[in-house]
Amino acid sequence: MGVAIKAKFGKGKKKYNGLDNIEGLLLEKPHEERYVVARIRTVRTSIDYEHGSVETPTVNFEHIEVMLSEMEIKDAKRLFENACRARLGEMPQATLFDDADDGAESEGE
Repeated sequence: MGVAIKAKFGKGKKKYNGLDNIEGLLLEKPHEERYVVARIRTVRTSIDYEHGSVETPTVNFEHIEVMLSEMEIKDAKRLFENACRARLGEMPQATLFDDADDGAESEGE
């Protein structure tokens, strides 16, 4: 089982897609991670009868806000790390991008 994700903001709901406000930043720095706060809801559940009646919910992103200020980013990162530890028991391992970022920071110091 998994969760399907739908994220389409129609004409009347475009204002709830905070990612639109940072379109330029996403293009300029495509590898930079961003923290967001989002609100979702389940829009449907599909049932796969051929594989034991497995149910799969589909969620829709109803509202996305991007953390922009240093304080917002710091708070969101803390919440993210706490949630990861609560669910996974630890933080996920660093990616290649994390390793490259760490090296770039230490060289400049």
